[in-house]
Amino acid sequence: MIGVFSCASACESEANMSESATNRIRSFLASTSLVKVNASSNHMYDAWLSGKDFRARDGQLEMIQFIDEALHAKAPRIAVVEAGPGTGKTIAYSTAAIPIGLQRNKRIVLVTATVALQDQVTSKDLPELRVMSDVSFSYVLAKGRQRYVCPRRLSSAANSVDAQALTDLASAGEQRSDESTRFVELFDSFVSGGWNGDLDHSPVFLPQRLWSTVTTDSRGCTNTACKWYSRCPYYKAREQFADADIIVTNYDLLLSHLRLGTDILPPIEDSIFVLDEAHNLVSKTMNAFSKSLNIVSSGMRLNEITAGLEQLNEEFGKDAEIVRSLAEFHEPHEYARKLLKRLITIVRGLKFSEDWEGVSQFRFKDGVVPEEIQTVAAQLALQYLDMRAAVSRVCTWLREHADSQTSEFDSDAITERLNEFVAADQHLEESRDLLLDFGNTNEGSVSSRWVEYVTHEAIEEWRLKSVPVEIDQILADKIWSKAHATILTSATLNAGDDFLHFKTEVGLNQDVRTLGLESPFDLDRTVTLQIPKLQTTPGGNNKKHLKEIAHLLPELLGQEKSALVLFSSRVAMDSIYNDLPTKTQRNCLVQNKIGRHALLQMHKQRIDKGEISYIFGLASYREGIDLPGDYCRHVIITRLPFDVPTDPIVESKKELLLKAGYEQSHLFTRYQVPEATLRLTQACGRLIRNEQDWGRITILDRRIVSRSYGEQMLNALPNYRLDIE
Repeated sequence: MIGVFSCASACESEANMSESATNRIRSFLASTSLVKVNASSNHMYDAWLSGKDFRARDGQLEMIQFIDEALHAKAPRIAVVEAGPGTGKTIAYSTAAIPIGLQRNKRIVLVTATVALQDQVTSKDLPELRVMSDVSFSYVLAKGRQRYVCPRRLSSAANSVDAQALTDLASAGEQRSDESTRFVELFDSFVSGGWNGDLDHSPVFLPQRLWSTVTTDSRGCTNTACKWYSRCPYYKAREQFADADIIVTNYDLLLSHLRLGTDILPPIEDSIFVLDEAHNLVSKTMNAFSKSLNIVSSGMRLNEITAGLEQLNEEFGKDAEIVRSLAEFHEPHEYARKLLKRLITIVRGLKFSEDWEGVSQFRFKDGVVPEEIQTVAAQLALQYLDMRAAVSRVCTWLREHADSQTSEFDSDAITERLNEFVAADQHLEESRDLLLDFGNTNEGSVSSRWVEYVTHEAIEEWRLKSVPVEIDQILADKIWSKAHATILTSATLNAGDDFLHFKTEVGLNQDVRTLGLESPFDLDRTVTLQIPKLQTTPGGNNKKHLKEIAHLLPELLGQEKSALVLFSSRVAMDSIYNDLPTKTQRNCLVQNKIGRHALLQMHKQRIDKGEISYIFGLASYREGIDLPGDYCRHVIITRLPFDVPTDPIVESKKELLLKAGYEQSHLFTRYQVPEATLRLTQACGRLIRNEQDWGRITILDRRIVSRSYGEQMLNALPNYRLDIE
């Protein structure tokens, strides 16, 4: 297993490869069927090498050949590639797939998990390939509607500050003038043509919490009736989707497309999918198909919708359609209020687990909800359906008046009301989906269902959750069995088990082709993996283990001027930070105390000034953090990244494995060890971002050398130089 990939570093290091590799490219590709098309991989790759003045890389060549063989095989054409940092996988899969896509009239859907990689592919890799190879192909970046500004809402925001957004800003210590200036500057930039409306590349910094002020969704969009339609960033982007040979997108959009059956992406059977950063596929799919409902909050939301309908009725002269909708919302609302109270009474009696970072849980065994809850949930689902019908009629009425040339109502006022009720419609729909799910469970369930209990400022809340735990069948039905071809790649797919865990989790047959490519970087020379001697281990006495880490950290951090310290929980991070000497604390930047973007900027500024800076982060900092060179010379992992034992999804997975015939004693090594191994590899991958990087990794968990599973985890890591005390 290798760390996270960086294409830029791969490109820079191509020049150091052997001369013989360049010569082998022609003989290798000439022996394949690719020479049958003009736009061959031979031509594209060789031209790219010449244009960049690079030499071929052995791993890149091997990846091209492997993908070529998979794409020329009989269906299902599926290839899984783990490629270490520096392989240059973006160029490899592009030069292998593009010629075949053009030849067969199949469109390539390239999916990534991060905006950074999307930008790299569309602004650097694909443009260079097209220019240097002189092969004619088109590409487009496809993003969801809410990644683009809605001109109508932006215009309204620039002239009349959204009240809720103003409240949010005021609570954050910002002034109205600051917000007004942002919206006005964005609007001026958009209407002048200086900005295309892509919020990921906004010329003015706009906190993401304010995006909802200037975006909409399909229910709030008036489409061709909108006076801004011809200039709408989203629809202008959609026009390009239809004809592009390559569509670069993200997992959220792909999975939304699969779940809802939209037409935003080409037909599955006419597509060659390239799923980059594929280690995210399982979690992204679970999230896309999950459902939830906050019982107390939903009850409050229903009251707000009623108040909104009454206000709407007053504002627009008691229009007949509004009066009718208000009346039809009232009866199911009253019944729903009673049912929600009944549901709270039932779940209040459940025996919740001990509090874990502010949340207590009760998981339903085998995903089967008790009959009493099923009955109430099913009845509630009917009431939410009726309430949604009333709200949907209001949305239709508002949409018709929003851009009507003959409407007597103010357009901006209608627009704001429309988005308010679109949000209400979405809440009712999503709530109904969860209630239907809880209202119809059985012994054959493949979802994990549970209730969370939290309190905040003396207010109690119960959250109903449902997450599919066997997403393998979802992916098999929607992609693997239908796509013309699929390539899955990442730097972390193999948990030291010959890809067994990954293929099982995503629903691939075990005979699917796999390839593992080690990083060409000299990791055994540039990286030291140290495992210091400790008196304690996690699980035995966690408090003593945390105290020991706090005692060791000042010395460990003192080895370098920059470090990324990763923790398993907020409780552990706060406990260790609070026990550190004040002198050490001053050099630490702690996740969530400031925003991620601001934290990374502050860290880099400190290092650029020659100061000391250490980042303390949780699980989300294991990937997506790019700290090359002096920005990170030391990665410290305070605990092996196993799941929380009481995690409801993990518990449900274990139940399914037991039903599948696995022994109880094998569940840990069958599921939890591979998952932790992949996370550990991702964490270690934060250190080396390019060929010039060097540094050390420290694991403060002796279980990696004292337990039997530790050997598997160590063997799955790259070939670091080991220093075990």
